[in-house]
Amino acid sequence: MQFSVYQDSLIGGRRSNQDRMGYRYTRDALLLVLADGMGGHMRGDMAATIALQVMASQFALQAKPYLKNPAQFLREGFFAVHHEIHRYRALQNLPETPRTTLVACLIQHGQAIWAHCGDSRLYWVRNGDIVARTRDHSHLEHLIAEGKVDLAESDNWRDRHTLFSCLGAPALPEIAIAEAVSLKPDDMLLLCSDGLWSVLPDTQLIDGLLHGTLEQAVSALLHNATTLAGEASDNCTALALRWIGDDIASESDDAPPTLLIDDFAASVAARFQAGAAQPAGAASGALSGALSGAAAAKAVTADTLVPPALPDKTAESSFEAAFAAEFGVALSATIAASPAAAPMPPSETEIDQAVAQLRETIVHSSRTDR
Repeated sequence: MQFSVYQDSLIGGRRSNQDRMGYRYTRDALLLVLADGMGGHMRGDMAATIALQVMASQFALQAKPYLKNPAQFLREGFFAVHHEIHRYRALQNLPETPRTTLVACLIQHGQAIWAHCGDSRLYWVRNGDIVARTRDHSHLEHLIAEGKVDLAESDNWRDRHTLFSCLGAPALPEIAIAEAVSLKPDDMLLLCSDGLWSVLPDTQLIDGLLHGTLEQAVSALLHNATTLAGEASDNCTALALRWIGDDIASESDDAPPTLLIDDFAASVAARFQAGAAQPAGAASGALSGALSGAAAAKAVTADTLVPPALPDKTAESSFEAAFAAEFGVALSATIAASPAAAPMPPSETEIDQAVAQLRETIVHSSRTDR
């Protein structure tokens, strides 16, 4: 399994960066994750951080060295994130639950499968064309799908960022999981927050992605988006991957730079322990070993370059230690609250009922401060 990947994030015109992105891989599987903490609710950055940590921990525990049921992994991982965010609210006795969007992609055996909740997007690009992209869980996307709003009018639609599903909301989230697709050499995947796609149209996104190395393309796209948006720019984050193939024995001499992440838990712990705000313009990759986004390396060849496997529970214990150091309470402490304050994972029946209800009634989740 060989691929090239690069990620970066800009704070834009916001006071803090609540976007998080990262990736982890074994010999046979690769996980890409991007979350956008919702600024209209308190501690969106923590919701996004929890999202990445939970997905990374579950991947480390289950990818031995690949996932036996990718769709189930994504579905259960998203609900686990939702549950842990609610548990965090109960531990902190917050008046409301932090919220985040999430998009994740799992690649193994030459196939990619992805899931999302909210409006963080994934684009699948082949030969310069968009083969597929995720559809936002937004009121606007719902109206476009019903033919009530023309796509040409969407840029000026006042409720374009109003979501009806996210992780951490009172209602169970609606999670969209795509069918697995087969990747071909030079296929590209782009995961990004709305700080990028809401400023640059899809045609400009893809055109920019195809120029230069991944590092050059991602950096240029983020710079163009934040410059165009000016002081009103949202956090702007992208994670891009170029697929090279499953059975290539050596690395390409002209492979694009990539930012490697060897240990999700250690980098999250480092962010907690640092306890300091990043300077304006700094990248904010919660899982990034080099938060500046400036590190470069050859294309990743999972056959020859594999990060050390995490022993069972290492990711969880590291995160709990960091959590306790930051907030003065153990993540696994007994919650003296009602079941509603610390919800258990939903049953199949509850999920089906919640999805049916969501489809009948749009539940607005304001993003006015994003």
